[in-house]
Amino acid sequence: MIQRKQTIYLLLSIAAFVASYFFPFGQFAQHELYAYHVKDLAGAPVEGISHLWFHAPYAIAALVSAVAIFFYSNRNKQMAVLRLTFILFAASFALMAFYIRGAAAGLNDTDFMPGVSFFLVFVSFVLNMFALRAIKKDDMLVRSVDRIR
Repeated sequence: MIQRKQTIYLLLSIAAFVASYFFPFGQFAQHELYAYHVKDLAGAPVEGISHLWFHAPYAIAALVSAVAIFFYSNRNKQMAVLRLTFILFAASFALMAFYIRGAAAGLNDTDFMPGVSFFLVFVSFVLNMFALRAIKKDDMLVRSVDRIR
């Protein structure tokens, strides 16, 4: 299970999700956005900006990726479960845009500079794509060996 490269991709995707909680999501001129709160540059929390709703589908996608690791014996089921994460990532990307737009309106600021966590969401998506590709290649290899027999 762990020696398969798709498992490594999925574990790295989950690690990118976990790391996204420790780095800033982005920064406006006077405020930093995190996955779980908004702070001004002095470190005081800013209230009134909804921040958790965009991370919900991302967290579910990470959980589904973790579950997909254990479907290594059934590649078709593993691919189906992994395809579900792409729907969740799409929802997360849309909600992320609403989060940034809502924060810009709430903070009366428009100059958004993305932080590390902003890119970790996309890294996690790409790693899941690599895992799906590796699962497909693994499945094609097994099918070609079955044809030879």
